[in-house]
Amino acid sequence: MKAYYLLLYLFEITCLASCSNNHTQSQLFDNKDIVGIDVSHHQGDIDWDAVADGGVDYVYIKATEGKTFTDKMYARNRDLARKAGLLVGAYHFYSMKSTPEEQFKNFKRSCPKGSTDLIPMIDVEFVGKLTTVQLSDLGKGSKRLADLMEDYYGKKPLIYCSPDVYNWCIYKRFSDDYVLMLGHPHPTYPAIKGSKHYDIWQYTYKGRIKGVAQVFDMHKFHKKRHWT
Repeated sequence: MKAYYLLLYLFEITCLASCSNNHTQSQLFDNKDIVGIDVSHHQGDIDWDAVADGGVDYVYIKATEGKTFTDKMYARNRDLARKAGLLVGAYHFYSMKSTPEEQFKNFKRSCPKGSTDLIPMIDVEFVGKLTTVQLSDLGKGSKRLADLMEDYYGKKPLIYCSPDVYNWCIYKRFSDDYVLMLGHPHPTYPAIKGSKHYDIWQYTYKGRIKGVAQVFDMHKFHKKRHWT
């Protein structure tokens, strides 16, 4: 039942009123793990019916990056995944090369209200070493984008990051009521600063399932999440 409440939160308000996919609450919210994946054009053509039959409940699909990039497979993946009965969310890869306002406009063009089932996700990452100022800018910029998304979609977006990014950029900038997905492909739970508990664990970057030729990220709701 813990996963039940988190998945309810992930639904957009519009989807709660009328969701056209094939899942029912009794199918989604039993005692099994709720498993999701995230994909982009890197996974190529996907057989979404096979993915749905393979035990996946929801998917986050890359929509945009920065101020101009739109994933060429996004619309196709979104439509076919929903048709197959999966719950679908869209994610934006945050870039430090453009402003949060420019990036929000890019995401909104591809993901208007009501076009997905789940709240949007912001992918916050950095490669290599960043200066203290750059780390601060990454935290400030991603928080500004989150505020813009909340104003438009009516709910706080899901935040994806690694434990290091959380500790350096997200911690103390984002309140604990944001849903947090941590990328941590290790058998032990990740350690993060503060009292926040991650909600979703991206436990492998090398997932495989029938219907997807390339490896992909897989995640599941954390059973030990402390709910209030």
